[in-house]
Amino acid sequence: MKAIYGHLSVYHALVLQPEILVADEPTSSLDPVSRQRLIDLLNTIKQRRNMKLLLVTHDLTAAEALCDVMLVLNHIIAGLLIAGIFGMTPYSALIAIVLVSWAPLAAHCSSLIMEAKAKPYTHLAPVWGASQVRILRFYLLPYILPPLLRHALLRLPVTILSLTALSFIGLGAKSPTPEWGLMIAENLPYIERAPQGVMGPIVGLVLFGVAINLLFDD
Repeated sequence: MKAIYGHLSVYHALVLQPEILVADEPTSSLDPVSRQRLIDLLNTIKQRRNMKLLLVTHDLTAAEALCDVMLVLNHIIAGLLIAGIFGMTPYSALIAIVLVSWAPLAAHCSSLIMEAKAKPYTHLAPVWGASQVRILRFYLLPYILPPLLRHALLRLPVTILSLTALSFIGLGAKSPTPEWGLMIAENLPYIERAPQGVMGPIVGLVLFGVAINLLFDD
């Protein structure tokens, strides 16, 4: 039904003959087959009608297939936006990290839920008399949580590095908080006389990233 609704929404928008078609998360919660069909439909419309497409999505596959230019809202840009709106506070970096980091995990969780619901044993569970709570506990969560947790932990080094970068440019923790980015910024003028003040946090970041990747190395 969601795939049919997505196609109908596109056709309804084309009735007005727009010059620009805005698609906000068109492939969200679609199964792989329906997602590919919708991508093919949008590509066909772009080519035949010579129409511009503004795509807002967390689906990188759809973005690569449909877009000529991609703009990515990363942690630094989000941090600058938060600082401009709320001022330079110690929580600007944390707010920016939260605003940007949840999207890939949410997209991954959505795709895992779709895969779990498509499994035959999930479809047959109500026939066996399983309640919704039991289906969630014994059928969906065991399928979703392990890969989602692994994904979150593998993204942790990038998150820590982004938090360090935001603190380095003054958007994060303030002195005397012991934070790696702040330590690098404060010790940078003295790197010739005391390089350990800068190298210590950098080595810590590298070792943390290596440890996380080795922990989940297949």
